[in-house]
Amino acid sequence: MDDLVADVAAYLACLVSLAGTAGKLWLDRGRRSDPILRHGYLFGALLGTALALTAPVSAQLAARVLPLSDLSLLVLAADQLKVVAVGALATSAYWTLPEPVARRSARRQAALTALVCLAEVAAFLTAGPTRSGDTVVVDGSGRGALVAYIVLFTLHCVWCLAVFGTLMVRAAGYAGPGVLRLGLLLMAAAALAGLVWTSDNLTDIASVLARGTEDGAESTLSAVSAAVCVSLGFSGGTASTWAGPIGRRIGRRRARRDCARLAPLWEAVAAALPAVELRTRAGSAANGAPGPAGGDALFTRYRRVIEIRDGQLALGVCVHPGVPGWVALATAPLPEHERGSAAEAAFLAAALEAAALGRRFPDGPGMQGVVPPTSQGVAGEVTRLAGVAQAFRSSPAVSAVRERVRAELLAEPPTGPGGEPGTEPGTTEAGPARLWARRSDAT
Repeated sequence: MDDLVADVAAYLACLVSLAGTAGKLWLDRGRRSDPILRHGYLFGALLGTALALTAPVSAQLAARVLPLSDLSLLVLAADQLKVVAVGALATSAYWTLPEPVARRSARRQAALTALVCLAEVAAFLTAGPTRSGDTVVVDGSGRGALVAYIVLFTLHCVWCLAVFGTLMVRAAGYAGPGVLRLGLLLMAAAALAGLVWTSDNLTDIASVLARGTEDGAESTLSAVSAAVCVSLGFSGGTASTWAGPIGRRIGRRRARRDCARLAPLWEAVAAALPAVELRTRAGSAANGAPGPAGGDALFTRYRRVIEIRDGQLALGVCVHPGVPGWVALATAPLPEHERGSAAEAAFLAAALEAAALGRRFPDGPGMQGVVPPTSQGVAGEVTRLAGVAQAFRSSPAVSAVRERVRAELLAEPPTGPGGEPGTEPGTTEAGPARLWARRSDAT
């Protein structure tokens, strides 16, 4: 079972490397001169070829064509392709640095990779290993040279992966939130998976020292780590292609959820002041038939935030002078993190009660004490108003203030400054509709 998992993972890693490189070449048409991209293509093509050489089917075909003495050279060829591939990977990361530093670092990396390749070939030939099936066998005199070969290969891979991962994390720190940062972090995670992949070489070193053999095939851990590494790497490299549509879909679903969270507050305000609903050019209400599920949920959410805020401003003249004291008393037992939302919801509930009875208090406290005077952006407003909506619907403090306001207003007859209860001087109409009409005329 383990062999089957290792074989499937090895083929998957090979397929992702080769197909991912081809797909990336197609996506980047017109930008292929970028040194970061060029070295990325080189990494994918060489790594995919190396994985193809060590895949089980390739090993079986090679055994039928090559003499037994030359089969071990297949392992050498695959390993050298991997050495050059990870060298190209580190070089691509260096090009995220300022150009003079990047050029010097790229030259040093090329020299290091060439030196490692030459030293590995010399150590491998000195060891003189043979291959039997998937196993590389070396006699006692060649064990030290083969261990040196594996150590050189491992150290070079660890260095290149560490350079790549570190520079990707650094670049992600400079990038703002979005697709670019996501891609860079995915590639940094690929480097981490690559280190796990490389760690399997420690088992090979122990096997050579103890028995003079090295398993030329990928172990289950190594093959799975390879598949994860290349999948994360190419996912990061193509993040702008797939993350944008996925992000937009997630954004729309989140907007529909936000509209549902704001619904209790918005419905209460819109019922009291229908004119707060923004109108389209055709004259229909913005939150009409299509709704957030059938129309543009992002725009619907934006409109609802505006309409709720507009309604709060219009209802400010309906806040009874006693409301601040009643709210402070009702919210005192609540945890501190709930008081702000509950207080804002209670002020709005009190204003809605007064507006329903046609009562206004132009000299009252208004909403200034609870509604933030400046915008916090759409996301911040949605978060705040969602908390207010939750309190408006279920907080005992809001219910207590609502009942207190209703009792006070019903117990005291309205007395308007113009001599007619509940109205302004010279008017005969009271209630939310007249309130909004006067506010609209003023603006």
